Amino acid sequence: MSIVIKIGICYRDSIHEEFIDKLIEYVDFLELMPDITGYKETKRLLKICKDKNIDIGIHCLKSSLGSKEGIYRPAIEQYAFYSEYVEAAYYSDHVAYSHMHDVYLSKVFPVEYDMENILIMRRNLEIVSSFFSNQILLENITQNKLSNKGQLNEGRFFRELLKNANSRIKILFDVTNAYVTALNNNYAFEEYVSEYPFEKIECIHVSGFERDNEGVLRDTHSNSLNEEILISTEWILQRTNPKYILVERDFNVQCIDDVLEDIYKLRRIVHKR
Repeated sequence: MSIVIKIGICYRDSIHEEFIDKLIEYVDFLELMPDITGYKETKRLLKICKDKNIDIGIHCLKSSLGSKEGIYRPAIEQYAFYSEYVEAAYYSDHVAYSHMHDVYLSKVFPVEYDMENILIMRRNLEIVSSFFSNQILLENITQNKLSNKGQLNEGRFFRELLKNANSRIKILFDVTNAYVTALNNNYAFEEYVSEYPFEKIECIHVSGFERDNEGVLRDTHSNSLNEEILISTEWILQRTNPKYILVERDFNVQCIDDVLEDIYKLRRIVHKR
């Protein structure tokens, strides 16, 4: 049985703050980033969401869930407080590592898709689970060049990772990340994601990509949703039953209509289900 999918945005202060009072009328959900949204803005957004009966999720960058050194506990502590404050429906971060020797590496880095890293992530997630009572969502990242050392493909890695896992741990599936990874590594999107445990996908991210002069796809979050992403999203929705689908746009937004255009595109796809 299909559930009603909530359509929303991945909130960015620098983009959405000036017109959030109007934009909130068109969305069902907000995803906030504790790493970039401070106390005052969070407090304001929380009031807006409560007044409109809109739920909140949180998306994070510095948990280092895939680190052999273990999670980055100071970040997890911060996220846990933030999650409780906004009464988040979920906490999410990437299947990746972000720290080495307690130093932030400025972005997330991929882990090898093998059984060793599944065991590492299971251990780390067991610790993370003790900090959160809500859902824990794991996001796939963009990889312009896949490692040749991986024993498993991406979908199989997620499937094995979540096998017999805490029922609160599910997937935040980023369509654009998977699409860009697939095509830059000479796979069809459908082939690349075919072994994912689709029933575990709780939330979907979508964003626009760019193609450089050499034909390489770039996950820039700076464009409206490409037709290829819309087609891929529709394909995923035929196989999943997510609660949320969110537009992720970080750059090149001039006015509220730039955001609404993508929201309308998603609503048309969702209404086809």
